[in-house]
Amino acid sequence: MTLSWYLVISDFTASGPELYLKLFLGNSLDLSITGNLYYALLLLDGFWVVTDSRNTAKELWNKLEKQFQGTERSIQGKLNQAIRAYEGFKALEGKTLVDSYSRLNIILNDLRRNGMQKSTSEINFKFLKNLNPEWDHYSVNLQMYKNLAEEDLHDLYSILSQHEVKVKDIV
Repeated sequence: MTLSWYLVISDFTASGPELYLKLFLGNSLDLSITGNLYYALLLLDGFWVVTDSRNTAKELWNKLEKQFQGTERSIQGKLNQAIRAYEGFKALEGKTLVDSYSRLNIILNDLRRNGMQKSTSEINFKFLKNLNPEWDHYSVNLQMYKNLAEEDLHDLYSILSQHEVKVKDIV
């Protein structure tokens, strides 16, 4: 299925012209957004500048692809940044378990978005090894008694979050 869209400018109303952006998925109407024409034209102005001088559909497509995805260099830069963030992940001092879990998920989403997948066991090991020191006891127990390849990150987080009150008492 392909996603297609088109703009419809309606008649002038008391408040000014209305712009409708309609998105279609196959033959069914998926989404309709109404907005002010002037605002939409400001947004589309940058798009028009990039696309109005293209002679062929192929040139237009290549330019749009480069504009929205970036050049090879910028794509590689984003991937390198995501890899550095993953490799440097460590729970921040004074932050809660949920903060560390959320931060790691954001980093993992960046990796996936840039085409890199990490194994479940590697992700779990990374999470457990880089928690704050007060979590060491629970982290070691999970590493010894759970198969890190079968559990996902959310499962480990759920198990650890059950002990968060005890860990707060230790600190």
